[in-house]
Amino acid sequence: MEYYHGIDIGGTYIKSVVLDGNQQVVHQSKYPTKDDWQSAIEKTVGQVQQRFGTHALGIAAPGLVNKENDQIVCLPERLAGIMGLDWRSFLGMDQVFVLNDAHAATMAEYECHFRDKYEHLLLLTLGTGVGGGVIINGQLYQGAQQRAGHLGHTPLQMNLGKTMTQMPGSLEWHLGNFSATERSDGVFADNLKILQAYRSGQPFGQLLWLKMMEALAVGISGLINAFAPEAVVLAGGLTLAKADLFTPLNNFMTQYEWCPNGQSTPIVPAGFDDFAGAIGAALFANKQICIPNLP
Repeated sequence: MEYYHGIDIGGTYIKSVVLDGNQQVVHQSKYPTKDDWQSAIEKTVGQVQQRFGTHALGIAAPGLVNKENDQIVCLPERLAGIMGLDWRSFLGMDQVFVLNDAHAATMAEYECHFRDKYEHLLLLTLGTGVGGGVIINGQLYQGAQQRAGHLGHTPLQMNLGKTMTQMPGSLEWHLGNFSATERSDGVFADNLKILQAYRSGQPFGQLLWLKMMEALAVGISGLINAFAPEAVVLAGGLTLAKADLFTPLNNFMTQYEWCPNGQSTPIVPAGFDDFAGAIGAALFANKQICIPNLP
């Protein structure tokens, strides 16, 4: 049996998954990201390699990767030491492949939950910020400079706050947890507090939450026009709101989505939780061995 190892490096946690040749999870672990994260990963890889003899390793991390998918080459202000790290030399392994964390989550969702249904798919991660990924013709699309899928940086309003890509009033600004205090004029510390106020019937909280859902509907409608996906998958912490997210979102979609011939695009929740990035990284490593230079 062949085994593939995937690691998802986040600002808060590092997650590790081992898949067998049937894409089944046979081992997983999770631990906090600390200053010595490189040593922790080195130790994890060694333990997994000793136990499973893995054929390849996938690394998922925030930022842009190089064309060879073996290094992070652009990562503003996060995870000191990861940018430019040569993973193959660092770990002493030939089969190490790196990709953006949202791309990894997209690959996991598509390969494990949606491949049998769709050829074209978008994924949005709704958390601290808004990330994403694009599946075209059944393949992960990374694009020039591997930066395709940064869907959260789609601008919606010119006169509002900017994100790190200099996009004003972006989808990420309207939805991201990082901007909750600014969007609420200091009333709410995060999106969870806005959601709680919405659920309790507090007028300002309800106004803010519905504005978020309307912005999400406008953003998704624009992305549907650009990519023509067969479905849009939503992942991340904000989706834990469940019906409080999907019901108003779908109501707003009826106002903004262009539906040729009356056909709307389904918006569905992701199937995985915390370990999607690690699973996607392992799947990506597997595909790179089978199909080198995956687009």
